[in-house]
Amino acid sequence: MIKRIRQLTQALVVCFIIGALGCSTGATPSVTISIPLDPQQTTITGLKGQVRISGMSGTFPMTISGSNASASIPEVPGGSRTFTITFFIGPASDPVIVAEITLTKNVSADINLQITYAATDFDYDFDDDADGYTNYEEIIAGSDPEDYSSYPTGGGSGTPSAPTGLTATQVAGPAVNLTWTDNSTDEDGFKLEWSADGVSWYSLTSLGANVAQYTDSSGVVAGSTYYYRVYAYNTYGNSGYSNSASITITSGGGSAWTAGFLGAGGYHSCAVTSDGGVKCWGCNDAGRLGNGSSSGPQTCNDGTNTLACSTTPVDVSGLTGVSKVVSGGYHSCALTTAGGVKCWGSNVYGQLGNGSRTASSVPVNVTGLTSGVANISAGSHHTCALMTAGGVKCWGENTYAKLGNGSASGPQTCNDGTNDIACSQTPVNVVGLSGTATAVSAGLDHTCVLISGGSIQCWGQNNWGELGNGSTTDSTYPVNVTGITSGATLVSASADGYFTCAVISGGVKCWGANDENQLGVFNSLGPEYCNGSDPCSKTPAAVSSLTSGVTSVSTGALHACALLTAGGMKCWGYNNDGELGNNSTTGSYTPVSPNGLSAGISQISVGFYFSCIRLSTGSLKCWGNNYYGQAGDGTSGTTAQKLIPVDVKMTQ
Repeated sequence: MIKRIRQLTQALVVCFIIGALGCSTGATPSVTISIPLDPQQTTITGLKGQVRISGMSGTFPMTISGSNASASIPEVPGGSRTFTITFFIGPASDPVIVAEITLTKNVSADINLQITYAATDFDYDFDDDADGYTNYEEIIAGSDPEDYSSYPTGGGSGTPSAPTGLTATQVAGPAVNLTWTDNSTDEDGFKLEWSADGVSWYSLTSLGANVAQYTDSSGVVAGSTYYYRVYAYNTYGNSGYSNSASITITSGGGSAWTAGFLGAGGYHSCAVTSDGGVKCWGCNDAGRLGNGSSSGPQTCNDGTNTLACSTTPVDVSGLTGVSKVVSGGYHSCALTTAGGVKCWGSNVYGQLGNGSRTASSVPVNVTGLTSGVANISAGSHHTCALMTAGGVKCWGENTYAKLGNGSASGPQTCNDGTNDIACSQTPVNVVGLSGTATAVSAGLDHTCVLISGGSIQCWGQNNWGELGNGSTTDSTYPVNVTGITSGATLVSASADGYFTCAVISGGVKCWGANDENQLGVFNSLGPEYCNGSDPCSKTPAAVSSLTSGVTSVSTGALHACALLTAGGMKCWGYNNDGELGNNSTTGSYTPVSPNGLSAGISQISVGFYFSCIRLSTGSLKCWGNNYYGQAGDGTSGTTAQKLIPVDVKMTQ
């Protein structure tokens, strides 16, 4: 199987989502769960239950009837799965946990989990009729693990009354002032939510009791419409929602970007502002947002780790006169109008190019590149620059000779904490190019250039045919992509994957790995197989239905998007996080249109598992994975993925 920097369980989920599209896994097991409630639990008002399964997104609700709770999950990916059963009160988005029980089982066939309650010790005994009983103690809030007295058991005042009369008014800042009528005397507090379309809602903030006003100053964009609603809550549960209040920001709101370049990266993005500065948002680990700090301004959790982040754009320190910005896996670089290059963020492999391996939260000059650079590209751990004279220089990690200097064993060695890795902390010349390079694209472990006349050359790793020369042999020097001798106008090497796409005479062709249909070709057809059974294409394959009318293409880890001449766009491939933007998590080998984007797009830029665009109006939209706030709309987290495009919240 193809090695990926992602959880295997995610790939298994996609297998069952796209079943008919080439994943051969046999019958899909089902799991049913039945569990009697603790007698004291049956007295709790508003008790709910849900099941989480490792490797599967979302939760599965439990049906509580009398003294029993049950759930049925019809399709569970095979293999070792951890089942987490949670009983709680309050909203699922912010629950008060009453009990939580965890069990790990191997799912190879249908399973009926019959869970019995042992009154003698308040344990739950798991019996799957296969390997006996295993005890799991309840996790109960409070000092006494058997004491439920802190939870509402009826007879009190009940859930609070819903607030009414919510109004939204634009105020200076710019900001939105929200007011409502508090109709309850026993709420514990209020929770505000916001939406860009009045359909998909996201948490805005939590407030204390007896509050009837809040100012949203998290960033609004002139010309955009925002929706708000509020509800009250206490230990008995939630009130209903208030009315929905909407507001369209007029002049005096923050101005949208009207000029500049957009660059989506691993888990962050950056864009050039109309005054030649740069703003970035998303993950800020190692200072990749460039705002002078690697410890904020917020924190985001991906389900395992809590990292510094910003869910809305922040200024990159000290940058002016920028014409282009690119974001790599864990770093970013800017090209200045003077032809110089500055980089910031992670520097484990010397990808900042300043002769050191020290991360920087502010831009640093790339050694020897203060002028003479025409274009730049950032890969996962390396960076390349196209020189005005037509040559190419690269720096950073050099495994598989991705720097193009003819060797995979140097020129320096960088230790990543575990292994010594070939690298260069300053730019080195790419050797062996046949012709004059006109564009460069740095990928994960390979690099490609566009040659004048419209041919393409690539070098580096080639296990899945990502060099496009009909073989799977790595190359330390540039090789010609088979069949493309003219007509190529743009090339994009995946910065976290093993494939490449290019615009050829107005159509799109891709080559390399195709395990998630990222080539735009039905993966059960291969069209070839690499490493025995991995779907791939070692030469360019035409993307379904995109043989003309395309101006650019951008590749993510496992998906790609194309900009059409009419101003719309199409995306294809992996979609577990909604990165295709079509309000689905089902992958597609056939290009699909993101919701609401049929025209008006001036630029596309695809990150690892998310996508972003710049509209002709200068505003930005993003969608897909949003663990670290990559959507730029003020939200983040494992449940904050965006299945449709949302506005990036930005003010100048």
